Amino acid sequence: MNTPKPPWWIIKHVPFEGPGLLAEELSSRGHSYRIVELHRGDALPETSTDTIGGVIVLGGPMNVDETDRYPFLSEERVWIKDVLAAGIPIMGVCLGAQLMARSAGAPVVANEEKEIGFDAIELTDEGIRDPIFSGVPNRFDVFHWHGDRFELPAASTLLSRSAQCRHQALRLHPSAYGFQFHLEITEDMIDRWTSNAAEELKSARTSRETILADSREKLASVHAAARKIFSNYFDRIVPAV
Repeated sequence: MNTPKPPWWIIKHVPFEGPGLLAEELSSRGHSYRIVELHRGDALPETSTDTIGGVIVLGGPMNVDETDRYPFLSEERVWIKDVLAAGIPIMGVCLGAQLMARSAGAPVVANEEKEIGFDAIELTDEGIRDPIFSGVPNRFDVFHWHGDRFELPAASTLLSRSAQCRHQALRLHPSAYGFQFHLEITEDMIDRWTSNAAEELKSARTSRETILADSREKLASVHAAARKIFSNYFDRIVPAV
């Protein structure tokens, strides 16, 4: 009799940032998953390969060091450090990538400017060679929403950059990847995120109308790249762990 695989754990920091395409990817592959809502006081699971199949750490508007305002961040950073040390597959998006970098000893700093909306990232030479980006163009559009960026921990590998942000994707160990951009984004998420953010969008020199127009033009290709990256991760990288 086959032993059931342990579930993947999806870590949320705010109600409005969900797993989007990542939940669809897990379900389509028969992976069970559980959602930990830290903002509601949910507990993190024991760090063990017997209880964790993999981890997805989602985004949020807070800075990784705002531990006084968001006390759960202190425990989460220690927990992510343990996940990394155990070699458990982990993927972080936006704040999730920043938390991974911070847990590995690197600072998270304010980016030179806010990066919100659709824009291209470019793979580094290491990114071109990395299996996570196999079959993906060297330059392609993604969806951004961040004001901070991670610096690079020791022994990490920079995989992509953009014109507005020098660090866009990194690898920390063979199955630990962080993405500053939002691979998980859906049309509904874009609609919700932009609906009450006029001032923040203005500070990034864009608008809801611009982003929605870009979404109609670019979201299909963004989804194609995201699904290829997910396919590479779950087909080529996770099974090798």
